[in-house]
Amino acid sequence: MMNHRRLQYLKQRRVQYLKQWVAFFTESYSAHPTCQLCNRPLKYNNTPGNAEPVHFDHRQPSEIIAKPYGWYKCRPCNDKNKAIWKQHNFGLLCGRCNTFIPTKNRQIWKDKLCAYIDAHNKEAL
Repeated sequence: MMNHRRLQYLKQRRVQYLKQWVAFFTESYSAHPTCQLCNRPLKYNNTPGNAEPVHFDHRQPSEIIAKPYGWYKCRPCNDKNKAIWKQHNFGLLCGRCNTFIPTKNRQIWKDKLCAYIDAHNKEAL
């Protein structure tokens, strides 16, 4: 069992890492992010405002960063970790859009969605 001092140290370190990453995200994406699908205003973790938090979306499944928030809150924002992050090319989504779009088999899902929309459009004509 961890003692109180150790827990406090880990908490302070996570807060420090989050601040470093928020600065990186602000520089890399935008100071005022929006959902890339619905344009809803978003915010990075631990930043002020009423906007919904950013959900970093895996455009491709990944074994290195399975859960983005869990990954970056426990790692310093150094050059090595920034390179790993950039390699993943995460999208910025709101919670609703992130829940709606699957990570696995995304291309199959997209093809089915497009076929559904195309069929509806043909019926409307």
